[in-house]
Amino acid sequence: MQGRPAGISPFPAIPPEPMRAIPRVLVLLLAVLAAACAPAGTGGPGRSSDMITAAEIQANPSPNTYELIRKLHPTWLRGRGVTSIQDPLAANSIVVYLDETRYGGLDSLRQLSTTGIRAIRYLSPASPGVRIQGNENAYVIQIVMER
Repeated sequence: MQGRPAGISPFPAIPPEPMRAIPRVLVLLLAVLAAACAPAGTGGPGRSSDMITAAEIQANPSPNTYELIRKLHPTWLRGRGVTSIQDPLAANSIVVYLDETRYGGLDSLRQLSTTGIRAIRYLSPASPGVRIQGNENAYVIQIVMER
């Protein structure tokens, strides 16, 4: 190291500004990824992604329950792909329950008026209630009626 004054490194110096920008870029990247992975169809601030309340039903008049769900949570009406390796035919399976009774498939929602509905819940195959109801591979739309 002859000929080089003390304190001078043989490696080029990294300017401090780009190093400070790296955490900002990472935070921005994470924010964009989080937004991209957020569930669609939540409808706005304060709205649950897995339930339609009586207030939402009253605020969105619809000719039938299918149209109400299509308006507020359209992703509920689409299957999510294969949910079981053992039963690939269970893909896109959506079962409708009226309170605790199996009511039918998606088409049954077209015959069901929104009058008297207290809430509508959307349950994934991983939800405990779905396993109890015997639909381990199906998504469930549960219509909760007023008593």
